[in-house]
Amino acid sequence: MGYTKKAIESFVRMREFGVEPDAHMYNTILREMLNEKLLELALALYTTMLKSNVEPNFYTYNMLIDGICKRGEVKGAQELLDEMKRVGFPPSDMISCNVVLNGFCKTGRLKEALSFVWLIKKDGFSLNRNSYTSLINGFFKARRYREARVWYTKMFEEGIVPDVVLYAIMIRGLSEEGRVGEAGKMLEEMNQIGLTHDAYCYNVVIQGLCDVGMVVEAKELFNRMEKLGCELSIVTFNALINGLCKAKNLEEAMNLFYKMDVGRKYSFRFSLSQGSCQVSDGASLQKKVKEMCEAGQILKAYKLITDHAGDLRLDIISYNILINAFCLDREFNAAYNLFEELQKKGLSPDSVTYGTIIKGLFIVDREDDAFKKEQGLTGIHSLFGIFEEPS
Repeated sequence: MGYTKKAIESFVRMREFGVEPDAHMYNTILREMLNEKLLELALALYTTMLKSNVEPNFYTYNMLIDGICKRGEVKGAQELLDEMKRVGFPPSDMISCNVVLNGFCKTGRLKEALSFVWLIKKDGFSLNRNSYTSLINGFFKARRYREARVWYTKMFEEGIVPDVVLYAIMIRGLSEEGRVGEAGKMLEEMNQIGLTHDAYCYNVVIQGLCDVGMVVEAKELFNRMEKLGCELSIVTFNALINGLCKAKNLEEAMNLFYKMDVGRKYSFRFSLSQGSCQVSDGASLQKKVKEMCEAGQILKAYKLITDHAGDLRLDIISYNILINAFCLDREFNAAYNLFEELQKKGLSPDSVTYGTIIKGLFIVDREDDAFKKEQGLTGIHSLFGIFEEPS
């Protein structure tokens, strides 16, 4: 019914009444956590399951391996496969095949991936959705767009329907290929068949629209995201700000920039105090979640990871985009004000920031100042490419 929090609450209270959860109960909660892409929380609960002497079954391993594979962590998936064998649950051959296939595709070894597909088909196995997802994602990443679309068509011919993950891969690939219209149609297609797309799908289309100069359409999609209540990430803002800058709409870009600053929580890296324990980054978050689960505080762990995984703040990329735009527009004072502002907010300029400022000084015919600034960059690791425009 979608009441994940209440389900976890009921699960946690079982022990209060002397009832020990069994594998089926754990699997129910694990499945929901993985559906919400909370892999760290699911793995922490799996550890709790083992420590509680509840034996995982085939479905436990199958769900976890699938979740890990979707994150592209081939090594972790292989470790779970090995564990299955150790405890007497030999995995089905197709799961093992998909782990190998995904590994080939993730590392760009597409020739070996295709040879492997031929071998497993020869042995009588049929590709499933995970197999096609690995292949399509691999070909898109290698910029072999036509082949990616060929495999997508083959999948439909086999009667296999894409899921949210595969739609996201297709939307990103089509956008990168410049086929933004088709990517947008896929967003609509997802709506029509009842699949819920997340901010990532919108982000890649907005990025694609901006890349081909369709900033008006990108703004419309951005506004639609807000109306639908989609989580607006730093990536979303940066894509549109960059598009507005390229279209010379600097005033609108600045308005959006400061809207991002004041309208969202000021924390991108889980800056949350939990009593005496400070969660400052992904690693400490994972450790804290694991500790909470082991202490039976699963509901608190769920709240921690869901409340703070989407927090947002301005990053150095946001500032670099605007500084570059002002420099190109010969508004060096405005660019330098941003340069000083980002440092007051605790951000450190990188080589792109310094390079952009130096380039801006040359643009406004202040070569002497530019050389002075360049001489002050001895602490920067590398100045290679500092006169290139930031991406």
